[in-house]
Amino acid sequence: MKKLLYCFVVTTFLTACESTPPPPHLALEKENISKVTPIASLESKAENKQKIDKVRYLARHLMGVEQQELFINNLQQKITEWDYSNTTIGFLASSAITGNPLSSHGLSTANQVEAALNIISYFADGSKDVIGQMWLPREVDGVEITSEDQATKEAERLSLNAIAFSLDKLGYSKPKYVGTLKEGAIKLYTAELINKYPNPKFPLQPENLTVLQLVMAYDEVKSPKQFDKLALGFTPAYQSTIAGHQIILMGGEKFDSEGNLVMATSESGQKFPEPKQDLWMTSIGREFFRKVSSQIPWIQGKDLIGNRALVYNSEIYTFFATRANSFISSRIDG
Repeated sequence: MKKLLYCFVVTTFLTACESTPPPPHLALEKENISKVTPIASLESKAENKQKIDKVRYLARHLMGVEQQELFINNLQQKITEWDYSNTTIGFLASSAITGNPLSSHGLSTANQVEAALNIISYFADGSKDVIGQMWLPREVDGVEITSEDQATKEAERLSLNAIAFSLDKLGYSKPKYVGTLKEGAIKLYTAELINKYPNPKFPLQPENLTVLQLVMAYDEVKSPKQFDKLALGFTPAYQSTIAGHQIILMGGEKFDSEGNLVMATSESGQKFPEPKQDLWMTSIGREFFRKVSSQIPWIQGKDLIGNRALVYNSEIYTFFATRANSFISSRIDG
């Protein structure tokens, strides 16, 4: 499961590298990704330190088992100082909560026991190479969610809305459904660049984009953890599995020897331009994921060679190690 989408992309779309000179846009891409703010600089402010610790917590499954345990133990010393995260996502407004039930004035023995027991449940799966997780409150847009099936469908709807929002902001058409892959598990959408004039912010700006969306069955959260409430800013009622809500952005075009656009085919037989590459950590890809994550309570991260990054709440972070005391090294600003 932990490499489901990544392996799919590699085996389905990516081809072997050719011995040709690197395209000129690569130098600009390298320049953009080097525009970072060190985490130490951000954490010099108390509010930023708390914010980044919450991101570390939500992305903790990228750590190994022992490092997760150490990280959670360290958080026990800080949790009484945490405030609830302020959410700017519209549909979460009615579910937002304030205060801290674990504050030094209200910390009970029961809560301490709950926090200690919660640590055990974090380690069952060990570390992950890829995470993609989303949470939902009990009520969304005034409608109560009463089943796991309804939650799964609602998460998919909200996720697609976020994708459409991001594509629109980047100058692309609305996502067009073109079928599924992996026996229906992955839904495919395409979008075309509306304004053909290049955006100087994006050295690589494909005319055609392909979005792959994986939304697996959601689970009801029967005993919400206090850590989760504080990190998310609302009480989660449903959640995906650790890697059960993933989004991949691909783009670029492939042409055959005669200059014709190469087309791919979905399981239902629909044709769409075969994408050339994964855009996860390109300039346009980072901006796409920043905007998607501004609309839904969702985190996605990858711990892969040359590709160690995560996105949450409009920010892109990178890391060199997944150790408790050094997880997340900088914020990518470019």
